[in-house]
Amino acid sequence: MVEGLGFVDATLAEARRVFALQSAYKWLAKTSSVNERKEHLRRLRDEVVRRSADIEQAIITDLPQPPSRDVPREVGFLCGAIDQTLEELEVWARPVKVEPSADLRGTEPSIVYEARGVCLILGLGISHFICCSNQRWPRWRPVTPR
Repeated sequence: MVEGLGFVDATLAEARRVFALQSAYKWLAKTSSVNERKEHLRRLRDEVVRRSADIEQAIITDLPQPPSRDVPREVGFLCGAIDQTLEELEVWARPVKVEPSADLRGTEPSIVYEARGVCLILGLGISHFICCSNQRWPRWRPVTPR
């Protein structure tokens, strides 16, 4: 551990813990219905809105900027993405019919998109030392200002 940066280890430990919980949950998420997924998104949206003041304070701590007059723009962006997903999820979840190959004539193949159940949200202040790809965590390297 780098002296004075104990929060890095704590943050990585918490990120690993949450990622492990999400990974265990992904099998349930794959079999969830569109309505169940929508309910999860609604609950996530409600929680983000409920904690918008905390989110804004964290953003101000990381990036010195004045407080917003209304909803912090990052909260607005996320809520907009959730709202769009709620509107489009039924269409996105429908199987997509594809043409069968010559060997599979007489069949009706389709692509079925499944929920993943795992996500990683990077905050601006921690994105320079938390990165995840395929459940592999890189070693933390300090970022040297130029």
